[in-house]
Amino acid sequence: MINKVKKYIEDNRLFERGAHIITALSGGADSVCLFRILVSLREEYNLNLYAVHVNHGIRGEEADRDEEYSKALADKYGVPFKTYYYDIPALSIQWKMTEEEAGRKARYEAFEKECIERNADFIAVAHHMNDQAETLLFRMCRGTGIKGLCGIPSKRDNIIRPLLCISRQQIEEYLSRINQEYVTDSTNENSDYDRNRIRSSVVPGLCEVNSQAVEHICETAQQASQIYHWFEKSCEDVYGLCVERKDNSLYLKADAIEDYPDIVKTHIIRKMIENLITTLKDVEKCHIIAVLELIGAKSGKRINLPYSLIAEKQYEYIRIYRDGSDYTKCDVPDYVPDITFDEARHTFYNVYIPERKSLINELVITYKLKKYNNNVDIIPKNSCIKWIECDKINRMLKIRQIQSEDYFLLDDGKKKKLSRYMIDEKIPRQYRDNLLVVADGSNVLYVIGGRMGKGCYVNETTDNILEIKYLL
Repeated sequence: MINKVKKYIEDNRLFERGAHIITALSGGADSVCLFRILVSLREEYNLNLYAVHVNHGIRGEEADRDEEYSKALADKYGVPFKTYYYDIPALSIQWKMTEEEAGRKARYEAFEKECIERNADFIAVAHHMNDQAETLLFRMCRGTGIKGLCGIPSKRDNIIRPLLCISRQQIEEYLSRINQEYVTDSTNENSDYDRNRIRSSVVPGLCEVNSQAVEHICETAQQASQIYHWFEKSCEDVYGLCVERKDNSLYLKADAIEDYPDIVKTHIIRKMIENLITTLKDVEKCHIIAVLELIGAKSGKRINLPYSLIAEKQYEYIRIYRDGSDYTKCDVPDYVPDITFDEARHTFYNVYIPERKSLINELVITYKLKKYNNNVDIIPKNSCIKWIECDKINRMLKIRQIQSEDYFLLDDGKKKKLSRYMIDEKIPRQYRDNLLVVADGSNVLYVIGGRMGKGCYVNETTDNILEIKYLL
């Protein structure tokens, strides 16, 4: 089975040799299996492993037993171990969610904290094929689209799931074969939890219909994922044709989108909302339908959406924007070689500066286009002043907030997602929406007060530069 997991890791490029990995270790069969497999691969892949256990403050002595067992297992194999303690019943009230949801949030918070503390590359969690099948069934019961049918991804940002290629039965058989004990969480048998109902009743019933039901459901998820990625790529072209961005608003051309299938229209609306607020949590089907109904509505009709968003019909456009949150944004003018631009000055508020690791209440940004003479001009060393080569820029530059598609260009021409940069720079999640970037489309040339992209450095062949300064 180790070879099967190893092939899955390599096929999906979950990590490279020499990776530093946080592994979730609850003491249950799944996490113990993941831990033992990673330990068995440690020497071959030169892995640096760190185990994290989360005590939810719910099961008293049983929880203490799980913690002690997990620590003993980690110590046995020389893996650094740390326990995080949470009062999940209290947090579920504070966060206004179920204990199951609060527990999940707390676990990933702990994993992320340890990842930052250890400067680790990835967080390995022990989801397997049965989890995949249960997730699909759960989503189908609640209502889902194509994206929901894709199931749990093998890799998302810094989260990896090496066991998605094996079933719960295979996990238990492997642990039995290597004589490895594990502990059992009594709440797994609690039928009050919806997922546990699916696990204990629905999945076994389906396996009576077909013994390979779990594998077939997972194959469907894989096919749905492939279809969705093709669909999403096709929708990117539609998005480019039908959606325009002006200041803090996104404008959808009603007549341009009208003849597309409803599934495409729905995806475009969801993407617009995500690009404005970087999340789709609490955005439901009824909200999307209400926006689509604006296509045939009269100019001036408007509806309220989650997160203080407003969708409004404005003549031939549907405008989506955040109510009461318009703060100063600016567009850098198109680069035109024969025109010299006077210096422009704009004020932004609540901007996070990575190199200072602080939120600045008021930030003044100036910019101007200028000629560069490499025999005379000296590239500034002041961190508040940056020069960007303009000769290779093909679009209109913008100073704006981050978007989900943003990336940096690296020296070898590869792309690095801005989300990975934020993790590497340990930028707190609550401040990531407060970053400002200078961007050429989705290509980030400069994070204000942070990193520059490799494709815009000034060199001996540069003729024109954009000088950007920020003043505290």
